[in-house]
Amino acid sequence: ACAGYACFLAGSVTLALATLCSTRCSPPLTAVICTFVWSVGGLSEHFIEFVLEGDRNNHLMSQFVSLLKAVLPQFDLFNLQQAAVHNLLIEPGYSLALTAYSLVWTLFLLLLAELSLSRRDF
Repeated sequence: ACAGYACFLAGSVTLALATLCSTRCSPPLTAVICTFVWSVGGLSEHFIEFVLEGDRNNHLMSQFVSLLKAVLPQFDLFNLQQAAVHNLLIEPGYSLALTAYSLVWTLFLLLLAELSLSRRDF
């Protein structure tokens, strides 16, 4: 149940991002931007460390992706699939923290969308 709730929270952040992007971009570009943010935000630190830095020896790309990941929503926090598959206990505090994290990002993105719409000439 908690994994489903985490998916719902990730969806709310993604929907707020799509709303923000749709104030200035076409629908296809909005979809591309949301997919990019979802992909970069969902990368684990292990992937960045082992694939980008260790396997490919690309330190510049690793630092760039880490920087992007620091300023974008971190969708890997919502990934509770491993815990659900292995029947691990998820602390109630984690659900509350995830809710707060999602709420902050959703409100921030929606406020940016409102600001963007208020400055747009129709």
